[in-house]
Amino acid sequence: MSDQNELRFDDIQNPKQNEAFTKDQDPPEETVGDIMQKASGEGWKWLVIVMSALVYLAAIVYAEVHGLAMLQKGVAPDMRFWAGMGMIAAGISAVLFPIALKVWTIEAKHRITATLFYVADFAFLAFNAFTDFNTQQGQQLVPWAQTYVTYILPASPVIVGAMWAILWELDPTVKQKVLQLSLRAAMKEKLARKVADAARGEHVTARVNAAAEREVERALTELFGTRVHGYVMDGDDLPKRRGLLQSFFDFLYSFKQREPSENMPTQSQPSDSSNEQHAERSPNE
Repeated sequence: MSDQNELRFDDIQNPKQNEAFTKDQDPPEETVGDIMQKASGEGWKWLVIVMSALVYLAAIVYAEVHGLAMLQKGVAPDMRFWAGMGMIAAGISAVLFPIALKVWTIEAKHRITATLFYVADFAFLAFNAFTDFNTQQGQQLVPWAQTYVTYILPASPVIVGAMWAILWELDPTVKQKVLQLSLRAAMKEKLARKVADAARGEHVTARVNAAAEREVERALTELFGTRVHGYVMDGDDLPKRRGLLQSFFDFLYSFKQREPSENMPTQSQPSDSSNEQHAERSPNE
């Protein structure tokens, strides 16, 4: 007893040494008996899971049979097809809801909603079986049960579809995608504001004005036929490159030059005629 107390006291005094001692020890080897016992336990586990799944499916089929049988009496003939779809959808959902709880609905709100829908769907099947049993016994349904059979049961496809639509919307993946799209839209809006602010800068305005001046100079050059710099024409290029405006000015100048030459012969004609008359009179005289 004293040795054990001393060992425990030493372990407390030297925890690092004790830890090193436990690390140096090899883990216990698993024997063949342990492996067989573990395999036997796993086998029984899978057997229980398979048998319970069969029992669960049998219960769903039982509820489906009662629900479909109830459609023959409690629902109008033109509504039986749609009500049958709702009954089958409810049965399939009763199988899918527990699977979704195992592999899909991990987030708290998503899981709680899936659990509530699972309970509601199972209660829907159970109520259908209960109602059909009373109908088969020839008992008169109470007014609220008759209202359920006439109005709610045919709308069951919409109800079941709405359950799954809500679960899809509550999926964390959808929330993450919405956040990514919202962040991307916010970044684009911020970038657009930055671009608009930068466009108001003086250097951007100067570059825009310079580009506009170059366009105006190019247009003036094409119009006057001479190179234009800073809205000033280069006079040395005017004789070399004759544009439309220069040709018009040359035409006006040549027209003015021709007017005096055309008027001079008309003024000299009277003097020539007087000379000829004088020459004719001189011999007679």
